[in-house]
Amino acid sequence: FYIFLLALTLTGVAAQTIDSVAIKQVDSLIKVSRALTEKNDFDKAFEVNAVAEKIALEKLRKESAAYGSSCFNRGRIAYYKNDYPEAEKWYLESKDIREKYLGKAHPDYVATLNNLASLYVKMLKYEKAELLYIEANAIREKVLGKEHPDYAGNLINLALLYDGMGQFEKVEPLYLKAKEIFEGSNNLKHPYYINCLNNLATLYHSMGQFEKAEPLYLESIAIGKKTLGKEHLDYAGRLNNLAVLYTDMDQYEKAEPLYLEAKAIREKALGKEHPDYASCLNNLASLY
Repeated sequence: FYIFLLALTLTGVAAQTIDSVAIKQVDSLIKVSRALTEKNDFDKAFEVNAVAEKIALEKLRKESAAYGSSCFNRGRIAYYKNDYPEAEKWYLESKDIREKYLGKAHPDYVATLNNLASLYVKMLKYEKAELLYIEANAIREKVLGKEHPDYAGNLINLALLYDGMGQFEKVEPLYLKAKEIFEGSNNLKHPYYINCLNNLATLYHSMGQFEKAEPLYLESIAIGKKTLGKEHLDYAGRLNNLAVLYTDMDQYEKAEPLYLEAKAIREKALGKEHPDYASCLNNLASLY
């Protein structure tokens, strides 16, 4: 009996070791796949993710968090490839698995809600997106509290959604609340905070409240310069936004150097055949 019990114990340890190795393999492959997605190498990203899926199914079963992660990543690749029906399919699969095996309080489940909501925004399915963002917001408020940057991030998501829906009266209060959270925690280098500043500035710009928009654009550029660097495409985008504002304010001498700097960044990062570079040329031509 003792020998039999010992054999069972050793078998259990071996299984746990195999599971642990498989989980690490899946995680590593997904990281590689994500990096390939960022480079727009979607075919290779899918290939690497397929290997992760196979390992998860063979070693950990379909009913596992690792398989849920591979489904989520497959949806993410499809999203960036603009294959929205395929992205929806795999995000929903991931959502079901993560809800069942991780629970609704888990950050991976909330991540699925947010990504699926972003997808529905792209698909103009605003009502579905709103429900998902509100659910994610409620979970983060309960688990993390109202002062956490991830909670503020969800407020920003909701604000973007209501902007797209034309419900502008709901937008400003959400951005202001998110901004207040970041400032209250002195978390002023967080990417969400920079996005909040830029988005709020864009809102004021569109409302013709130029005097409110300018300091927000300037602050987002100053922080982005330190955190992202002067060659980052997001930094170039914020320069472009401020240049458009100065153009609308008839301050052309301030707009020109910003357009030129944004053009140089995009030319170096994207090349002269990219639409965003062409947009810079068009903005400069309009200015002149």
